[in-house]
Amino acid sequence: MPNKGSERHGSAAPVIDPNAGLGADVSAIVANAARGDLEAQRRIRQAWSNSLYGEPQHPNADLLAASGLLAARMCAANGDHTDINKLAMLLLNAGIRYSDGGRHGLGWECVAESLALYQRMSDAGDEEATDAIDKLVPALPAEMIEHARRYLKQGEA
Repeated sequence: MPNKGSERHGSAAPVIDPNAGLGADVSAIVANAARGDLEAQRRIRQAWSNSLYGEPQHPNADLLAASGLLAARMCAANGDHTDINKLAMLLLNAGIRYSDGGRHGLGWECVAESLALYQRMSDAGDEEATDAIDKLVPALPAEMIEHARRYLKQGEA
């Protein structure tokens, strides 16, 4: 493909949709999410959440996970308690899924971060988060609890 951009001195560059390969509807959702549209971010997060329980051998599974986790983080960063809880839950579920699929390192990272987030929520008075911790901690190895503590310390800086 020849680069015609160098031939257009002085004219405006053409608008390129970098996400056109995803389809017009999905591309519009991504663009809206990038502009800060919380509902668009939640739609991306929900698509990732749905994919966690779908076909594990999906050809774009890693790409879906990366974009979905980023969207879940953006939603939670808006400060809504429901979105923060959803991030903790998705991290936990993704961690279990990755571990079950043989990707133990990635899985344990997700579980440890989830546990740390649940702890922060519990410290802020969230009873459901406290219940989650009470159920999770006895089932996890001591190394995992220690790893979650490192995530907690990172958040204290």
